[in-house]
Amino acid sequence: MPPRPRFQHADVVQIDGIDVPNVESITGGDVFGEVIVEPPERRRSGKHIGTVRYSPIVLDVGLPLTDPLGEWVTDMLEGTILRKSGAVITVDEQGQERSRLEFRSAVITEVTLPAVDVVANDAARLRVSIQPESATFTSKSGAGPIPSPSTVGRQKRALRSNFQFEISGLARASSLATEVSSIVIRRLAGAPDGSSPSDPAGVLDISNVTIKIPESGSADFLGWFDEFVVRADSGAATERSAILTFLDQGRRNVIARVDLAGVGIFRIARQRASSSVLGSSQLSVEMYCEAVRLSWI
Repeated sequence: MPPRPRFQHADVVQIDGIDVPNVESITGGDVFGEVIVEPPERRRSGKHIGTVRYSPIVLDVGLPLTDPLGEWVTDMLEGTILRKSGAVITVDEQGQERSRLEFRSAVITEVTLPAVDVVANDAARLRVSIQPESATFTSKSGAGPIPSPSTVGRQKRALRSNFQFEISGLARASSLATEVSSIVIRRLAGAPDGSSPSDPAGVLDISNVTIKIPESGSADFLGWFDEFVVRADSGAATERSAILTFLDQGRRNVIARVDLAGVGIFRIARQRASSSVLGSSQLSVEMYCEAVRLSWI
């Protein structure tokens, strides 16, 4: 098998034959052999190659997502396993196809929602990890031209600084958030595809969510912490929901919306602000989350 060249920014990603717009970077997709270590014998362990493995294909994609990737991601967040096939096509400066990585029967195993920050000036990018069941790399020379990657939706791209955040019952206090951490949703894998005999849809693990708010506007969060943690009134009835929205550059229209359910506070820490623009002190508020839903406007 020829060595696989590093993917370039202009490469084309296809899912079920359809171009994926706004792909910023592509990594992974390597084929490798699993090294098996045998029981030691005479102070030396023998080794051999076992099963052929395929590393995840990791895409960084600008918001908003469009189909087919957008639909695939939203289905994954709902716990649905959908298998898809596709290709990563490497093109040169003249737009000629130079190599192609074809992947088959792949599932999404991880989605990372971008962190937001009022002082950030870069674009919001979603990270998607795709685990293929098999993949084949071929090098091509003199292949026909490939159309440039689609830029559908670039005119309304979201920046990480253009967001709104709201927690149910704490609308005013949560609207003061200056940062919201990235949120990672992973499919727990009993089997390589994330499924298990008892739960064919797999189980999702959602990372904790950390926000930063000015200490001067923290009274409502301190009250929730006292109720939920100190007084141990932490049942499902006192959990909250939250909404994170990504806005266009004019901050008038919603590009994407993240709904968080089963949100519970568990830690508050005081810290100095990272920028003098944001004031003298902030609170870091950490919360768990049980479910995530993503929608595009």
